[in-house]
Amino acid sequence: PGLIRAIAQTPARYPQGTLAYAPYEFGWILGEIVARVAGESLPAFIKRELPRIDVSFTTDTSEGISQSYWVGGKRVVAGVELSQRWEEVQNNAVTRAILVPGAGMIATASALSLFYETLLSAPEVQNYVALNAAGFDRSNNIPLRVGRGFLLGNPFPSLYGWFGTGRCFGHAGAFCSVAGADPDSGVSFAYVTNANTGPYELLSRAANLIGPARRC
Repeated sequence: PGLIRAIAQTPARYPQGTLAYAPYEFGWILGEIVARVAGESLPAFIKRELPRIDVSFTTDTSEGISQSYWVGGKRVVAGVELSQRWEEVQNNAVTRAILVPGAGMIATASALSLFYETLLSAPEVQNYVALNAAGFDRSNNIPLRVGRGFLLGNPFPSLYGWFGTGRCFGHAGAFCSVAGADPDSGVSFAYVTNANTGPYELLSRAANLIGPARRC
């Protein structure tokens, strides 16, 4: 409750309508909406609604959980330089035990791919994969096309391939993983690593794998 109050009382950094990626803030806001409407926490809601998909948001053990590494150069997002303390923060037991709805999911590539496979057959998702905004993201300083729930593909290179990805939807996890789906080919995909670099390096790695997989 204190965190939600703090978000509500914080002045906006940019004017309304500015494209500025803010996963932590909106994650907590949407998690609170789920809790109030459904009467249960976000993890409990997901477990009930998507019982086949093995994901979690918190853990009290490091067993079976990969360490996260920063292998790139300095990276500033929303005014914060991430690389200096990345490994200390991401691998901390306290960090992994706290619910962070917009950035704390623990999952395998198989679970993420199954999640997007489920979305491919859900007509309700169409409202969230239609283009909502396109432009230069003020947080990451990169161009983005976004729906109301997902990062969309582009007519130019994107995380989902080097060309023809306009109908793809999905998202990246930090600077190391990409998962999503392609309605045209009916393919869902997930590329998961623990080596974090930066958005352009992730684009190159992901596009070289996901693009050929979609075409196959």
